[in-house]
Amino acid sequence: MKTLTKKGKLLLVLTCLLYSGESVLLAGMAYQKVKVVEYAEAQSMKTMLWAMLLAIILALLDYLLTAAAAWSILSFLANGELNMKSGIMKSILRRPLKSFRGEEDAFYLNLLTTDIQLYREEFLNMIPYLFSSLAAILSSAVMLFLLSPWLLLAAVLMAAVPMVFTKPF
Repeated sequence: MKTLTKKGKLLLVLTCLLYSGESVLLAGMAYQKVKVVEYAEAQSMKTMLWAMLLAIILALLDYLLTAAAAWSILSFLANGELNMKSGIMKSILRRPLKSFRGEEDAFYLNLLTTDIQLYREEFLNMIPYLFSSLAAILSSAVMLFLLSPWLLLAAVLMAAVPMVFTKPF
């Protein structure tokens, strides 16, 4: 069953880009805040003010990206849900009457409500978050490397230790 139309695919790409951009922007904001503190400690007022202005601009841009990402994800989810419901209805209406009556009403109601909700939450909703998480990991690694390669190494080691030294199930 085809669940993503051309519009749905475009909304998916837009949503993934907006969520990924938001993740990168959050890492950039953290980096910029560190720079503001560094300039303040160095008593470089003019540079610190410019860094603060850039931090404010990044915060406003983050607000806009968050709003656009919220609109985009809601549009994408609604489109995917509508296409799935449409496909299910077409499939139900193509069934022979004897086969259609073989199922109880609860089966069809469950199919159009609970199963669609699971599809929306467990499949459609996870795709943008996967891209967002990947962008967050990569942008955080870049920002840590820019601050200090030793910070990046420490973060990688702290993330690797639990994965290596866990008990098998």
